[in-house]
Amino acid sequence: MAEFLFWVHLVIIAFAISTGFFLSLSIVVLLVLGHRLHIYLFDGCAFSHYQKHAGGLPKNLNFLQFTVKRLFKKNITASQGTCLGLFLSFLPLVIALAS
Repeated sequence: MAEFLFWVHLVIIAFAISTGFFLSLSIVVLLVLGHRLHIYLFDGCAFSHYQKHAGGLPKNLNFLQFTVKRLFKKNITASQGTCLGLFLSFLPLVIALAS
């Protein structure tokens, strides 16, 4: 189950980033704002909280820290994970603006 949740989470992120290619800018803005609101309200990603509860994500790492460590064998700090998360969150906007 942990492996399945990892890959589902990664696919969701990839799909979210790609929305800038095929959705209107106004929809992308609403989705990004909704995502950031969800991060704020749940004090992190709700899916990550579920993964931690299910044992698929170490309690001391966020999803992006875990993913970078797993895929690239590099350690990043929580603040670097937060910066990476912000970058990935706003990437669909940049893509939508450039398209």
